Amino acid sequence: MKVLGINFSYRKDGNCFKTLSFCLNELSCEGEILNLYDYEINPCRNCNYVCFEDLPCSIEDDIAYIYKKCFASDKIIFALPTYGGHLAAAYFIFSERQQAIFKNETDYYHHFLKKISYILIGNDYEMPLSEILSSYVNYEMKPQIIVLSANKYHERSISGNLIKNNDVKQRLSTFSRGIISCLK
Repeated sequence: MKVLGINFSYRKDGNCFKTLSFCLNELSCEGEILNLYDYEINPCRNCNYVCFEDLPCSIEDDIAYIYKKCFASDKIIFALPTYGGHLAAAYFIFSERQQAIFKNETDYYHHFLKKISYILIGNDYEMPLSEILSSYVNYEMKPQIIVLSANKYHERSISGNLIKNNDVKQRLSTFSRGIISCLK
């Protein structure tokens, strides 16, 4: 089993990175973490919609490499921070570039959406949950999501200390076992 963790936080060694690391250790599998701050990912822009004409995306950055890593993985874990009551902008940039990667709904669903589990870290999480689930509206399955609120564990979200809490570790262990059961 090959698991890819994608850290959407630009904070090095923060809660998103630490929770991904914990899960990959729990899974005892071949795993890798991509920190988006190490890659150039640009938003969609005025390109005359070449991706709608079945042409390769004209934006030259690392997005194709990252999606290639996603396709080569059996499971993908997104670790997403919330900012101002929404998911990080990096998530939306990553997501909007999908239109150049996926040419049909079958590939999108079977080769990508079904592989993803989510770690959502933030204190205001109703809107971010809705933003995640909007990708699944037209499909019969819902992703595995764990929500970790720093306030609930009496931590500041910017401290990066959530993983020190035993309840958080236990919840992440259960989350990791759920990932394993999905692959059997």
